[in-house]
Amino acid sequence: MRIKSNTGFSIIEVMTALALLMIGLAGIISLQVAAIHWLGQAKHRTIATQVGAMVMENLKSSPIASAVSPSVIAKDGNSVDIVDADSAALLNDTTMADGIMTWHRLKPMTSSGQVYAANNWTGNYFYLVAYGVEWGGTNGSKFLTATGSGNALAKYPEIVPGPREMYIETWVGWVELGDRQTISGVPGPPNVKDYFDYINSTFSSGYPAVFPKHKVVLKTIRRY
Repeated sequence: MRIKSNTGFSIIEVMTALALLMIGLAGIISLQVAAIHWLGQAKHRTIATQVGAMVMENLKSSPIASAVSPSVIAKDGNSVDIVDADSAALLNDTTMADGIMTWHRLKPMTSSGQVYAANNWTGNYFYLVAYGVEWGGTNGSKFLTATGSGNALAKYPEIVPGPREMYIETWVGWVELGDRQTISGVPGPPNVKDYFDYINSTFSSGYPAVFPKHKVVLKTIRRY
C-alpha cells in the first residue's frame, strides 16, 4: 500500500520564489518608467522640431525693411511692426558681416505655435525659441575662429554667409520633469517662462548662455 505525502512548499521555497518574482517585476517596472521617459522626450523633440521649422520658415520669408540697415523695422500688410520679443527688427544684425551673430528671443510657444501674451501664462507654453542672425553684406561675412565651448560657440555662424546671404540658427528648448538645471535667483528647477525672463540678460555675451539643456537646433542660409 502506498502512503500519500501531504508535504507542501517550505517557507524558504516560498520566500525564494517571491524574491525572484519581485526582482522580475522591478525590472519590468523600471523598463516601463524608462520607456515613458524616452517617449515623452521623443514627443517633445518632435514637436520642438515642428515649432522650429515653423519659426524658420517665417524667418526665411519675413520681409526686411533695408538690405543695408538690418535694424530698420519692417511692417506687415496691416502696418504692424515685424519684431522679436524685445521689439527689435525680427532679423536685426548689430554689425553686418563681422562674423558674429546677433541673437534674438521669441516668446514661449505652445505645441500648436500659440505665442505667450502678457498676463496669460500657463504651463502649456512648453517651448522657448531663440535665434541668431548674421548678414553677409555686400562682400560676405568675415570668418572668425570659434572660441569657447558649449553655448559660447553659438556666437559664431556655423556656415559663413556670402554676399547678400543671411545665416539663421534657431534653437527651440523645453524643460523635462526632473531636470536639475538651475538659474541664479530662481528657486527650484526653472520652467520655460523662467528661462524667457532670464535669457535676455545673457544676450550681451552674443549668445544665449542660459538655455534649457533639451533643445533642437535648425540652421539655414537665406538670400536677400
